[in-house]
Amino acid sequence: ATVVDQSAPLLRAKQGFLDALVERVHDVSAFTRARVLNTWAQMAEQKAIPLSHWLIVCDLAIGRLSDKGGLVRKAAMNLIGTMLGFNPFAPELPTAAFAESLREYEAKLKEMEPTPEPEEEEEGEEKKTPERLEGIDEEGEEEEGNADDSDNVHVKVADGEQEVKEEAEEDAAPAK
Repeated sequence: ATVVDQSAPLLRAKQGFLDALVERVHDVSAFTRARVLNTWAQMAEQKAIPLSHWLIVCDLAIGRLSDKGGLVRKAAMNLIGTMLGFNPFAPELPTAAFAESLREYEAKLKEMEPTPEPEEEEEGEEKKTPERLEGIDEEGEEEEGNADDSDNVHVKVADGEQEVKEEAEEDAAPAK
């Protein structure tokens, strides 16, 4: 018996084990899915994942990022981070090629950050009431004038714009 003949059952067992792990990533139980992803992460740390399975495992982890279970999503993020940290291709990757894109995306992130609005200016400034609304108090009634006219005036304030709208008078004489 040769060495190749003796290692064949071990290779079949190893391939069966890897296939079982790939299948269990799609298990019904969220706990099982998370534990399988953690197992893949441990294997990546030990450099026990064959090179032929790196893309498969990476695709599985990316697919689990949208899983409904929070534990599974966390395990998937852990697996991706571990795979990036223990990537067997890392020494061969040219970092200079990615440095420019890194600066580009950092600039985009800075542009996307919300700028804090200065609250001190708003407190220091007095809000002026438009002249057309000075005669109307906060409840929408006129301070001066008769009560009949106050029923026909409505004040609408939306998105910082103020608008005065008068309704058509209903007490007009009906046509005969």
